Amino acid sequence: MKEMKMLIFDHVTGDDIIDFDPATGLWRYPEKPRVTPELEIMARFTLPVRGSFTEVDGKRYYLYWTADRILLFRLPDGTEYTLFRHLSDARFEDLRDGLKFEIVPAERRDGSAIPGYSTVRMHDKTGTLLHEVSYFSQRYLQLYMMDITPFTDRDLGTWDFFVALKDAVEKISKKCSSEQNESPLASRIRARTGERCPLDGFWLVADSVDYRIEAKQGELMPSSQGRNVNWEWISRELIPAALFTD
Repeated sequence: MKEMKMLIFDHVTGDDIIDFDPATGLWRYPEKPRVTPELEIMARFTLPVRGSFTEVDGKRYYLYWTADRILLFRLPDGTEYTLFRHLSDARFEDLRDGLKFEIVPAERRDGSAIPGYSTVRMHDKTGTLLHEVSYFSQRYLQLYMMDITPFTDRDLGTWDFFVALKDAVEKISKKCSSEQNESPLASRIRARTGERCPLDGFWLVADSVDYRIEAKQGELMPSSQGRNVNWEWISRELIPAALFTD
């Protein structure tokens, strides 16, 4: 059975990958076991596993990159919000139209705090509340505090989906292009199989991002899985070198 090709992982486990169909909201486990490296959402458009999900009271929230490199936040009812588009190198286009996220301590109606819970709120550019949800954030804080692995780049957002969402919005917004109406394809550096590599660095199969290499200027660009393909250069600022040495 053909896979849907929208692979997304359970944010808190960093594993449990599902095959998701954005058009219908249906999902299943992929036929072949999948693994994905730890990589923040800003650079996940470069991987087959392009995002993550979390569950709150049995309802799922998704954050993922589409095939045309648009970052989407999806609510349990299927409503989608476009956040950013990757342009080239380490530059993005801001598509939020004033959309903002905040995370605050959860409160009861009388204003008293709900221990261990946080509330995520999403507002439009006028300040109107579009969505809010409270979740047991203490669980993720405990996992973060208990982590003794030697990784130095892990933070609370490694476990807490909503913290990762807020952090991603803040980080990507700082890399947004100030040029108006810039075409996402206009400044991308590409080379076809058999052509000379025009630039040292990391290269991905354009539009499918399912295969990656490191190439030197002047080398012949290879095929991918027996096919002639278009390769696209990716900024080293986005891609950890470890991803190209596995």
